Amino acid sequence: MIIQRSELMPLIDCSYRKGNKELIYAFVERWQLETNTFHLPFGEMSITL
Repeated sequence: MIIQRSELMPLIDCSYRKGNKELIYAFVERWQLETNTFHLPFGEMSITL
């Protein structure tokens, strides 16, 4: 399978269907559309790919 050879399988395993709903909701509440960052107690955090 292409995904397994590309070593991206851990991303598939992090699917929202298998995730912790409370954790996902907590991150959604902290997401700021204006800056595309999460506002956390220790500061801002952004996602890079």
